[in-house]
Amino acid sequence: MPIDWGQSAAEAIETLQALLRIDTSNPPGQELAAAEYLADRARALGLSPTIITPAPGRGNVIVRLNGNGQEPPILLSAHLDVVPATDEGWREPPFGGALVDGWVWGRGALDMKYAAAQALAVMGHIKQSGIELRRDIIFAGVADGKQGGRWGAGHLVDHFRHLIQAEFCLTKLGGLMVKAGSGRVVLVGTATKGFEWLRVRVRGQPGNPGKPNPRSAINRLVHGLHRLENGRLAYSLPAATRAMLTGLAALHEGKQGLALSLLKNRFTAPWALRGISGEAGYLLEASVYHTAVVTGLEAGDPRTPNVGADTASAVIDARYLPSYTREKFLAKVASIMGPDAEIESLRGLPPTDFARRNELMVAIERAVQARDPGAHVLPFVVPGFTDASHYARAGMTTYGFFPLELAAGEPFLELLHAPNERVSVAGFTAGLGLLGDTLVSLCAAEPARATALLMQALPERAAAPLLLPAKSE
Repeated sequence: MPIDWGQSAAEAIETLQALLRIDTSNPPGQELAAAEYLADRARALGLSPTIITPAPGRGNVIVRLNGNGQEPPILLSAHLDVVPATDEGWREPPFGGALVDGWVWGRGALDMKYAAAQALAVMGHIKQSGIELRRDIIFAGVADGKQGGRWGAGHLVDHFRHLIQAEFCLTKLGGLMVKAGSGRVVLVGTATKGFEWLRVRVRGQPGNPGKPNPRSAINRLVHGLHRLENGRLAYSLPAATRAMLTGLAALHEGKQGLALSLLKNRFTAPWALRGISGEAGYLLEASVYHTAVVTGLEAGDPRTPNVGADTASAVIDARYLPSYTREKFLAKVASIMGPDAEIESLRGLPPTDFARRNELMVAIERAVQARDPGAHVLPFVVPGFTDASHYARAGMTTYGFFPLELAAGEPFLELLHAPNERVSVAGFTAGLGLLGDTLVSLCAAEPARATALLMQALPERAAAPLLLPAKSE
């Protein structure tokens, strides 16, 4: 019988709202205020936090729920920083944490402060139930996840590994519970793309722009970027993608099932993607292609538009699948941009690809089946970079798995880094339950007895219904 985590969810929503009201836009980050808030919440739940400050204003919080040491720990990691946001285009203020019409609104609601709220709530509930754990459960709310993790997960792995060392780790981006064809699936991020932030510089012949100059720096750069963005860099089929496509194809009939099967072939994949639109199309395309997107351009001096620039440069966000090495991917970018381009790596992390059959996956599958019999658990490649790259250096099997249930047509990927980012209370609550069930299955010394104790613990806590006000607080 699944555990009722409803009261924990009510408290977790309050935690999430408070976190969203703390502006941790990166740059500059300033996650310390969020780390200190979570430390206070941990103490209120009977847990002992540790705060690590690698630089002024940058903060990481670590909370450990001790087990009996029979098995190695599991780490729950959520970055506390968010991409910047202004009020423009938002229905609710991006740093207001408003709860309106069953949604919690704010920058970071999905990416990924909801995960921090879920993790602490589940740990607090387990702590107060008094059950025995065979594994420690560790929570790390980390800095700098949006800029590569130098001050967050990377810093902890390099300097405080003893505080977070674990056998397994859960972080973003996975655990999405969605309708798929004739069934339902839960996507678990068993692999991640690597990333490189690149500056591409091209030199050319300066001169008077009174006549076209095909050898100008800007002309050469534009043609190279057109080749880069006008086509998919290269097709690749990692094992996680193959398993996902096989599972999804079995749930779809007709043209959709055929298209999913044809995505497993580099010659038919472009045709197959034509019939798949929206978020599904984006995810599937990112699962079989390396990508490069221009995010910045610089050339010339706007004060002298009559002078041709001798150099032009672009900043590119490039992401590659785990079937490629960094060297092979950079060589591919260089070949597309041409011999005139100078390529500089500004920052990057390697891809990850973890085993898909282990005790953690078994625990996830058991929890899913208990709540949704017949649902399918499928691996996938997380299209963006995550802190999994850092935890892999410490030997931790790291999955993208902080669950959310998405209703039919509910946006997710399109809200990341965009105005009106929000998470539904219903989806958050269902996800918290699945996370909690998974941790009990994996970590409890006696899972059946633990379930009974957790159910008994509910009435002893303050009974406050989960209110869904129609207007902002």
